[in-house]
Amino acid sequence: YNFFTLSSDKVYGANYQKFELSTTRDPGLEEAASEKAYRAGNYKEVVRLHDAAATRTAKEEFLCGVAAMELKDNTKAINCFTEVLQLNKQASAKVLNDESEYYLSLAYVSNKDYDFALDMMNKIKEDPSHIYNAKITRKLIRQVKLLKWR
Repeated sequence: YNFFTLSSDKVYGANYQKFELSTTRDPGLEEAASEKAYRAGNYKEVVRLHDAAATRTAKEEFLCGVAAMELKDNTKAINCFTEVLQLNKQASAKVLNDESEYYLSLAYVSNKDYDFALDMMNKIKEDPSHIYNAKITRKLIRQVKLLKWR
């Protein structure tokens, strides 16, 4: 029964949690337009600002990715999260790296790219210092494997 009722939408829905931006109290720090749009829930504006920008930071790429997930645009989300990981690798930085890996794995599940999702989930599961390590359970990995076999 579980095998036949399991779907990528159910797995995605059970594990997706809307990303909340942290709030800084520094009055001299101006919030970027994409952050304002994301906080307001204007996801189309976040993607539009992303696409219009000449250069983008890892944070802007990440916000575009989660906004695309909210808009159910998995391809855009995958591209944005992959770009965050590339920017972090080039800069030897870890700006929203763990978050990008987790949301990228969910975008892969939603997009039915189960092999890529399993690779990313196993990577997260094998890293005990990953902030999303506890969210990648054996049950979740088993569900994605079942989806792959269907």
